[in-house]
Amino acid sequence: LPAPEFARALAAHAPGCTTHAHRVRFETTPDEQERPRLELRLAAADGTPIEGAGFAFPGDRQPEARLPLPGPEHVGRIGRNHPVLFRLLGASTADRVRALAAAHGLPVTRDTRVLDWGCGCGRTARFFTDVAQYTGADVDGFNVDWCRAHLPGQWVTLPPHPPTPLPQDAFDLVFGLSVMTHLDAPVRAAWLAELARVTAPGGLA
Repeated sequence: LPAPEFARALAAHAPGCTTHAHRVRFETTPDEQERPRLELRLAAADGTPIEGAGFAFPGDRQPEARLPLPGPEHVGRIGRNHPVLFRLLGASTADRVRALAAAHGLPVTRDTRVLDWGCGCGRTARFFTDVAQYTGADVDGFNVDWCRAHLPGQWVTLPPHPPTPLPQDAFDLVFGLSVMTHLDAPVRAAWLAELARVTAPGGLA
């Protein structure tokens, strides 16, 4: 894994770290290579785990590995174009979404109705192929079209501002990654109201 990209990802989870201070090398055994995924957990020098800091390395034998990867013209619209980093961040985000949902009483199952708000080119969605009712939505129609053509699920192009065509009370779990940070306060408030509208009673957003 290229050190600069990995260092930037680490810095987001370890306050005070500089992006040039990390260089990581690890080797896997044949037994480890047979596993569906490997996990890297981060800890301070005294061994104390860094809360929320960890990454899942998806193995090449799980269903996600059989899905096509978007090209640089798609990945470049959401971040740096590196296939290993793309898969690493997608797997790690999916793991965190599942863990947070379970911690709040909503474990993700095949029947969970999931909305990935701001799905981009499916970086996280590709790790939810076990969910039968997965919907990805984004204002970027170029990337939504790629997802529709290459990934399982339902895909919706959104307008820049609500309302949306999404049905009311339609989803048990709604999540978005790095979307609100790009919006000003009035637009954030409008989208929060819209996401509340499409979240089912007892659901989680």
